[in-house]
Amino acid sequence: MEDKKESKITNNDCLSCRLIGGSSMLFCSLYVFSMAYRSKNLTSKITSGLFGSSLGYIGIARFLDIFPFGQENVKNSVAKENV
Repeated sequence: MEDKKESKITNNDCLSCRLIGGSSMLFCSLYVFSMAYRSKNLTSKITSGLFGSSLGYIGIARFLDIFPFGQENVKNSVAKENV
């Protein structure tokens, strides 16, 4: 049998990893926004803007260690209660 301590997921995220990951996602977001600004098609502008904003959120979330990267309280989850 597995030891329960080994099966727990730990989030030991170093500061340099968060800085590199967050800044790279923010730079990708800026690139996508610049391509959306240069685009002539309205659908392309909207799609690229939405994708760029999602990349921007991921970059900020990586910097600040918030959802989906940070620790969550999963005790109150409906899926975990039924198991």
